[in-house]
Amino acid sequence: MRIKRLLKSKFLGSISLLASGSIIAHAVGFLLVPFITRKYTPEEFAVFTYILSIATIFMGIINCRYELAIVKAKNEEDTFALIKGALFVGVLFTFVVSIICYFIFVAKDDFTWYHALYLLTFLLSYAIINVLTAYNNKQREYKIIASVNFIRPVVQNAGALLLGFLPIGSHGLLASYTAGQFLGISRQNHSLRGQWKRIFNTPNKIVLSQLYQNRNQLFYSTPAQLLNSFSYSSISLAIESLFGLVLLGYYSLSVRLLGLPLSVVSGNVSKVFYERAIKEYEERKTYRDSLKKTVLFLLLLAIPMVVIMMTVVPDLCGFFLGEEWEKAGEYICVLAPMFGVRFIVTAVSPALIIVNKQKQDLFLQALFIVFMLLSCIAANMLGKDMMFFLICISISFSIAYVYYLFKIFQYSGLKSN
Repeated sequence: MRIKRLLKSKFLGSISLLASGSIIAHAVGFLLVPFITRKYTPEEFAVFTYILSIATIFMGIINCRYELAIVKAKNEEDTFALIKGALFVGVLFTFVVSIICYFIFVAKDDFTWYHALYLLTFLLSYAIINVLTAYNNKQREYKIIASVNFIRPVVQNAGALLLGFLPIGSHGLLASYTAGQFLGISRQNHSLRGQWKRIFNTPNKIVLSQLYQNRNQLFYSTPAQLLNSFSYSSISLAIESLFGLVLLGYYSLSVRLLGLPLSVVSGNVSKVFYERAIKEYEERKTYRDSLKKTVLFLLLLAIPMVVIMMTVVPDLCGFFLGEEWEKAGEYICVLAPMFGVRFIVTAVSPALIIVNKQKQDLFLQALFIVFMLLSCIAANMLGKDMMFFLICISISFSIAYVYYLFKIFQYSGLKSN
């Protein structure tokens, strides 16, 4: 009965609308992957992944998580103040990170100063998109979000393929990703057209007041998200350091394929869950109904997804992607269980913000850093074996995610403080 009610609910309708653009776009991208892998070497994929991994560390915190407060804002004045504040923080953070990384790239082999420019454009796009997506979510503009979820990955994948015919190496992947990020911003801005003068004229006193009222986003939610992003992106950085660019290239493609369900479904489910859970909590002082409904929905998807990823996909990698990429199939098999658990927990992770448990979130995210470091130490002590390293990551991260989900359920009926 619960499953039948779920299938007929508005909750599923909102998710279906949001995911529709992503599903079509990533289906197109999936079909283009075997052509793209034949245009770029594992080393070229690795360079792109390395820069994207650094950008991903800061993607979710570039606005210091103030964009999430936009969804909860009580009135238009508070909303506009948070938009202005979040954008200012995002642009400032973008330039600070890019300048620091410039010196890192200059000092490293296989990288140079212009890679810092790619990083700057990645981060700047995130700073703008995060704010606009939060406002779209607040207004339930799911059609707009669905449309840009279609535009961006299609342009990125098609662009990577077309530029792959040119002798420009990893620049084809980097340039196409940059172009895709900025496309769709105008459409997301639809509801705010004509409002930007009011937004930027919002008194700084009000902006600072809103930033202060939502300071938990800066002091707890931001470090927690940073730890989460770093725990995953640092895997790529560790692989480059321990095993070299070639194995990083194989790993990057396996994660790219495993991450498709996260991009298509989990990210969109998270937006709907967060908006619905806030409203449920305001009315009933609990978000448990929204949580149960979301977890059940994702569990029904995660189980067959993991089975297929472990049994069917690895054998198809050599044929589908090219013989050079068979190793990626082995990595997919090992990492699939962890991605299945992550698929569920990532979608409901904003729940702790609703009850102001950012401190607990910070502790939970620290577990991933600890497990990643322990995996690196173990792999290094046992002869730098890549498969052993990935097995350690998959098992330990799965345990951390299960505990994370337990805490989310535990706090689901807790009053905010």
